[in-house]
Parts: sequence; structure tokens; C-alpha cells
Amino acid sequence: MLYIDPIIGEKVATALEISKTRLLAIESPRTLAQSFTRLVQNVSKDKQLTLSYAPSSPGADQSQSKSGHPKKHNDVKSIELFSGGLAYLRIDSFTRLSDSKAEFECAFQLVSDAEALVLDLSKNGGGNPDTVALVAGYLLGPDKEIAKLVDRKGVVLTTIRTPSTPSRFAGPIAVIVSPATFSAGEGLAFFLQQQGRAEIVGQRTAGAANPGRLEPITSHFQAFISETRVLEPKSGTNWERGVSPDVKASLGDSKRVAFSRARTALRGRH
Repeated sequence: MLYIDPIIGEKVATALEISKTRLLAIESPRTLAQSFTRLVQNVSKDKQLTLSYAPSSPGADQSQSKSGHPKKHNDVKSIELFSGGLAYLRIDSFTRLSDSKAEFECAFQLVSDAEALVLDLSKNGGGNPDTVALVAGYLLGPDKEIAKLVDRKGVVLTTIRTPSTPSRFAGPIAVIVSPATFSAGEGLAFFLQQQGRAEIVGQRTAGAANPGRLEPITSHFQAFISETRVLEPKSGTNWERGVSPDVKASLGDSKRVAFSRARTALRGRH
């Protein structure tokens, strides 16, 4: 597996070689993983690049609960409908499409009669890009190119387009983001912002854009290594330095400001 940027990859390798003695002297495996991650992220500025430790094998099946039953995934954490045509939708994750498709169909059916939407991604930790494309389809319409994935030579590997959805929300959208908005959560906010479809409210997001995969290192350690770069078609860039809000607001005030902006946008349509 090769890191997406060869130059940065060499810098990371050099930093690890210099720090090898110090890192290997760390006795706690959890502390080792944290120190390793801090070092490589400081050099690469890539928040996807991590080393993680699990006392049990990282390849163990995580899909079962302690009771042995399949875990229930809920990407949608809250839906609220308000007088005046406003709806609030909080999405905290994007699990795989087969697990979440029906959930999002139900969620967007519930908000379909609203005239303006506050979409809360402030605690969204990311997830599956196919699910992001689905949600984008509800907000942008079908067959919209939202991203390209390119390899370390700049060759386009995949073009991501929005699918057809049972409904489409066409009203104004205010999206709440925060430093906890991560990876695919940032991606949805960035796509909507660049397409001119939503106003982003809150604080700059984490800045984790480059897709990759987990690579087992030992039976207890695994590394996430960015293999590709995602590029949004209109800007030709991504959110690797974070999504910058259109309207800055503190963590505690972001929801109020987003509702205020949504109401303002709604008044402008009447």
C-alpha cells in the first residue's frame, strides 16, 4: 500500500526513522499508537493517517453486540418539525448503504413538507461514501457529479454521482458543522457548499479528506493509510484543511444561528 502523496510519504518515513528509538521505548501499546499518530499527523497534516491499537484482534467481527445480536445502526439521531415550515435533521454517521438506505428514505419523507431545512452534521464522524452520495441525492437531485477519486499520479479512478432518490428536498438548507465533523461528514457539507446548495454555519471542521483503508500491522495494531485523493469538481479541491463555515458561530450558538439563517432564507423566497 502506498500513501497518496509520495513527497509527504517520504517525509513521514524519515520522521519515523528519526523517532524510531523513542517510539520503540514506549511500553504502553495504547500510548505508542497515540504517539505514532500524533507524529505522522504533525508531519503529513493528514488527519486520516492513524495507528490504532485494539486488545482483541482488529479484524474481529464488530457487527455483533455483546448479546450476540446484530448491532442496530442509526445514522439519523433527530428529526424535528417546526411551525413556519422549518425542519431539523441531525445525522451523526453514514453507515453502509445497505444498512441505512431505508432510514434515510424515511427521514427525508418526514421533512419533505418543510420549506427550509437545518441539517446538523456537527457530530458526524463520517462513514460510507455511497451513503453520502445518497443523502446528497436527496438534496441536489439525481446524476450530479459531486467528486472524483484520483490516485497518487492524478489518474481518475472513480467519479461519484448522486443516485436517483424517491424524493428531493428543494428548499433552503443551513448546515451546522464543528471541529467534530469528520471525513465523510465534512464531505457532504463541502459538496453542498461548493454546489451553492447550502449555507454552512459553525466552526471549521476537522480536515480529513483523503480516502484509504485499514491495514493490519500486527494482531493488535492497524494503520489507516490514505490511498486516494478526493476532488470536488467545481473547486478542484477538497476539505483536507477543513470546511470553512460561511457563517461563524460558537459551538453553543450554532443551532440558533442556523435556524435564524434558515428563517431568513425562507423569508427571501416569499
